[in-house]
Amino acid sequence: LVAAGCAFLGWRILEQAPPYDSALYSPLAPAVCIFFAAFAVALVFFGVYNMALDTIFLCLCADKERVDAGMPPLGRAHELSSVLGVPIDAPAPQHPRGK
Repeated sequence: LVAAGCAFLGWRILEQAPPYDSALYSPLAPAVCIFFAAFAVALVFFGVYNMALDTIFLCLCADKERVDAGMPPLGRAHELSSVLGVPIDAPAPQHPRGK
């Protein structure tokens, strides 16, 4: 959807912009190149976003396993666990500076 929107916007700009409207025979080839470039950028962006979400959920699972084993959690998983409805019964860790 993102790549198609970028290709459509590029098509419209190439059709109506003054230096390109008379110089190009057809804006189809540049629009296809815009589509593939936008698709590649969106693919990389969403891949990084997916990996960040996986990391957050893995940290939540690791904290849950630590709490189930009787150890204190490592991170600030209490806010995330309350949103997801996963109970972590240990108290929230206190920072040494009181933040």
